[in-house]
Amino acid sequence: MKECYLKGLELDPSHAKTWYNCGITKYAGFLKGVNYKTPEGACLEGRTYTTRECFIKSLELDPQDADVWHYFGKEGGGVVKGRNYTARECYAKSLNLSSQDAEVWLHFGYQGGGVIKRRNYSAKDCYVASLQLRSTYSMAWNNLANENEGIVGGREYSQKECLLKALECNPTNPIAWKNAGYSCGGIRIGDRQYSMLECYLKALEFDPDYADASGTIWGLKERVAFQGRNYSEKECYIKALECEQPDPTTWRNLALRCGGGTVGGLPFTKNECIAKCIEMKPKSDDDWNILGEIGGGKVNTRMYPQRECFLKCLELNPTHAWAWHNLGVFRGGTLGGRHYVFKECYVKCLELSAENPSAWGKLGKLGGGTGKGREYSAQECMVNERKFKRTAKKGGRRHDSSAGEGVPFHNE
Repeated sequence: MKECYLKGLELDPSHAKTWYNCGITKYAGFLKGVNYKTPEGACLEGRTYTTRECFIKSLELDPQDADVWHYFGKEGGGVVKGRNYTARECYAKSLNLSSQDAEVWLHFGYQGGGVIKRRNYSAKDCYVASLQLRSTYSMAWNNLANENEGIVGGREYSQKECLLKALECNPTNPIAWKNAGYSCGGIRIGDRQYSMLECYLKALEFDPDYADASGTIWGLKERVAFQGRNYSEKECYIKALECEQPDPTTWRNLALRCGGGTVGGLPFTKNECIAKCIEMKPKSDDDWNILGEIGGGKVNTRMYPQRECFLKCLELNPTHAWAWHNLGVFRGGTLGGRHYVFKECYVKCLELSAENPSAWGKLGKLGGGTGKGREYSAQECMVNERKFKRTAKKGGRRHDSSAGEGVPFHNE
């Protein structure tokens, strides 16, 4: 098949559909329902064209082909005739040309939706539109479940009913099985009730490399038997991280719940796990705060001491109460051109979280302070510390930070 398309390009390199066909051979196995890989792109007159470049050539020759815009979106978009198109814009172009493809509506929903033919579609609207075109589309039912509920064909479906439909349409859909466990705590199919754990294991049965499923099993706090072997919580995290698309949250869990571990043959300390999390999601304020709490560490090629971690957190989120508390422990710092002394940091923390017993205690040891126009004496601060400690214990609430109890009082 691929050789035929290449021969066609040799005879007529201005044939838009042939360029498209050369690009789409990457997806050919999946289109035929068979999971196999084919060589990508094309080679013409000594030059190699990637899949994306094949689609660009096709669109330069015929910008009115909805199918090409669809698959160009799946490649992430790119530049056509000097203009850059995002994946979302590619799907919109496809739907504005032809709105009868259920898969394009699904992908447009992934991107959050947008305006098609002067009507604004939310993500939920896109999934409903997809199901109106193909009522047996398992992934569209799954994604509608992620929107909690939806109306299809005049009938309202709850989140659980959407997941039941997803699994009815495709009993081997690993994402729907994972969501049945995660969102519904289990699901009944026919006469069989599947627990949360069984749903996760079904997801892994159909896709052993599904990182999201193996990464969430830890919440059950029990050993997991899969394919004849028992996996501990730590081993579940490691399996998840060794999959193709690990979630940064799994690095965090490996750090905080297990103290680190060996992934892909390489050992990672607790600090290195949190650093990996930040490298994958650099704007995660919580992870910067956690890295500071556990002693700082190297992110990419730069070493960040604890104080800098808290400042990075606050640059991303100035309302992060625990980062203000922790910055106070390190005698304060400069943020947005202003220097905050450690007492001011504790006051900022309490203005954001008035029930933080640790901040009240530390402010009390410094003789008290002024917050929201009121002066608090050292004695009042210590009374509040005891009060909110009791409240937290009685109500089962925690005022600690993501990584534990915050950093201890630091003496420089």
